[in-house]
Amino acid sequence: MQENNNKALKRVVLLVVIVLPSVFYLLMTMGKHNFIYLPNVVVDNNTYTVDRNGKSFPDESNYTIRFPEVNALNLGSGEQVKLNSLPKKVYAVQFYEKDTVGILDASLFFKAQTQLAEKLRGFNDVQLITFYKSENAKQLHSYLEQKIEKTFSGWMHIEVKPHVFDDLKHQVFIDPISQKEIEDSRLFVILDKNRQMRTGYDKQQEDKYIFAYDAGQEYSIKLLVEDLKLLLAEYHRELKSNKKNDE
Repeated sequence: MQENNNKALKRVVLLVVIVLPSVFYLLMTMGKHNFIYLPNVVVDNNTYTVDRNGKSFPDESNYTIRFPEVNALNLGSGEQVKLNSLPKKVYAVQFYEKDTVGILDASLFFKAQTQLAEKLRGFNDVQLITFYKSENAKQLHSYLEQKIEKTFSGWMHIEVKPHVFDDLKHQVFIDPISQKEIEDSRLFVILDKNRQMRTGYDKQQEDKYIFAYDAGQEYSIKLLVEDLKLLLAEYHRELKSNKKNDE
């Protein structure tokens, strides 16, 4: 009797170790948000939509943001940076065009630093970028760090000329984003290493893609963190696949 129980236990262990991971993988990849691919934003007949699996549309349909070949000021380091030569990373991009910082603005930056930037610490291939339009950008940046009592880490704050700011924001704030009834400065958008726009799936709303994440909501920040990590996992998976093919 004891021997039969031991055999049954061994079968259960083998089932858990061998079969269930494969089943779990299949279940995840069958979902709309398939956990191994963060959907591309694409342009189809002048309409912005989402490519659920990265194969339904040609590559030229992927919506890409073009960083101009201009110098800008990195407010953290005080150094000049060339926008189109920024490191090839995954970016979460925000736009701030106010000339002042209110209490709600400071609260927003505190949330983004503690619940977003610090959650991504150690992931070297992902970075936050905030573009500033104001001529007071240096003062705003310093004031924000003093107000939230933190140094911005994993987060690049960049002052650009007004026309550059307007051009970049116009590219990013496509219809699904500009139609959101949310203050612009609260929104972060994901760009992959090719500057292509990506978006996650809102699990709380059926067939609802996010396009831009509201840093004023904890739920949305958590989704942003998850989706940025998902995109990094996608690159890691591609890297492993390429190495395997080269062997």
